[in-house]
Order: sequence, then structure tokens, then C-alpha cells
Amino acid sequence: MLAPSTGKKKGAHSLRLGVDVLGDPLPTPELVQHPMTLQRLRAPSHRRNALASGACGVHSLQDDGTVRTKDGLSVGTRSDTYVEVLPDRRVSVRSAIVSSLAKGSEFAKLEVTTSLVTERADTRDAVAKTTVVATACGAQLWRKTFSAKITI
Repeated sequence: MLAPSTGKKKGAHSLRLGVDVLGDPLPTPELVQHPMTLQRLRAPSHRRNALASGACGVHSLQDDGTVRTKDGLSVGTRSDTYVEVLPDRRVSVRSAIVSSLAKGSEFAKLEVTTSLVTERADTRDAVAKTTVVATACGAQLWRKTFSAKITI
């Protein structure tokens, strides 16, 4: 209920937010410039298409392109995803994500591939599998595969 003389709720306490309560007033916001200039080497590309095999499904490509910093480091990321309904009505989802770094003659790549395939059309069981591979200058440094049966 409002008090007629002050316009405030009865029993409400006023809190003044100003210079004397908060100290110095907040500075005005300023634009922050990015400390690094990037040069686009390869343009991004995003596509969604029906499967080339003619099977029921879709192929999705998300390529973020490649950029190079002023000190010569090139960075690129690309992901390919395939979703397909198999002839026996099972569903298959495969994905590959590749991120690469290059500077001069040095090159590093991280690749993650995943797959999910249903067991049978009449169940909710599936097998999920993920493989992670790290390479540098063409030599494989690390590889690990994880696999699990899941219910979807």
C-alpha cells in the first residue's frame, strides 16, 4: 500500500545509490580492441545435403575456415556429421571434428571421430564409440578409443 504523502510503500526503507553510497561513479564503458589481427586464409563453409549414396539421411558440414595471426600461427576447424537410416531401419550417426594449428613447417592436428549406431530397429539400445587422435608434424602422439553400449 502506498503512503499518500511520500509515494513509498509503508514500512519500506529508502536506499540511495549514488556517489556517497558506492564511492566513485562507474566509468563510462569503452570499446575494447582485440589485441590480435587475424588474416582470413580460407573462408568458412556451412552446408547441409542429402547423402550422396542416395540413402535416407543427411550430411552436414561446418567448416569455420582458416585464419592466421600476425605472428604466423594458422588455425582451422572443420566438422562433418552424417546421419543415416540404414536398410534394416537402424540409425547411424557419424561425426568427425578436426582442429589444426600450423606455424612455419610445424603442424599439429586434433581429430575426434564419433559414431552411434542403434542395435536393432525395435530396441532403444545403441553403441556409442569415440576416437581421439592427436598428431604433430605428421607423427601420431596419442590415440584413444572409447566405446559403450547405451540406451537411447
